[in-house]
Amino acid sequence: MNFLKLKQKQKFYFHSEDNFLSENQNYYLKVINENKTMYAKSYIPGKPSISNLSVSKKYANNQRKITFKINNTNSSENYYILKLFAIDDDTIETEQYFTIYSTCIISSGNHSSYIFSDKNYETQDIEIKLFSEDNNFLSYVIELKNISKELFNYYKTLELYNAAYEGNIDIETGFVISSNPVTMYSNIENGYGIFAGYNVCRDTILIQKNL
Repeated sequence: MNFLKLKQKQKFYFHSEDNFLSENQNYYLKVINENKTMYAKSYIPGKPSISNLSVSKKYANNQRKITFKINNTNSSENYYILKLFAIDDDTIETEQYFTIYSTCIISSGNHSSYIFSDKNYETQDIEIKLFSEDNNFLSYVIELKNISKELFNYYKTLELYNAAYEGNIDIETGFVISSNPVTMYSNIENGYGIFAGYNVCRDTILIQKNL
């Protein structure tokens, strides 16, 4: 078994002393505190990869289309978080809102990140098209995280939580007016919280100023 060694930095915050973790490996967490023992298990997924990255000419609405493929290298279900960053003349990297189109992602509107799985596409490359505004950027950076199932479940319940509470906060008191309760996902045995892993790849594409 692969156990992580943790050192407490401050109250409720523990940091791993292991500098290097192996991908496609399970890891186990064991915490003993005040005669109570808590356990958790997760894994580090394989590093994702993308190919065929390209960017279109700037459209009349000041947007560009960015296309690429997520390369599927195994037959098991994978879970992803996709983000887009832009770099300006001052080489400052900023997170971007974007609209996405893909057969395995059902979504609408602009978002700063998308969380999805490749269920039913486990043995196929996934084609991605996204649209984002171009404010005279130098380049775009695609960030793709391959996340553990535990982290996927946590983020999906977080989406439900945010959707349930959106627009239901009394501005004066700060209390929730009415909402359907959402139980946040936890994988801590004898405790509450999230223990999860991920692997990440980033790829950059330059923007030709004359296009």
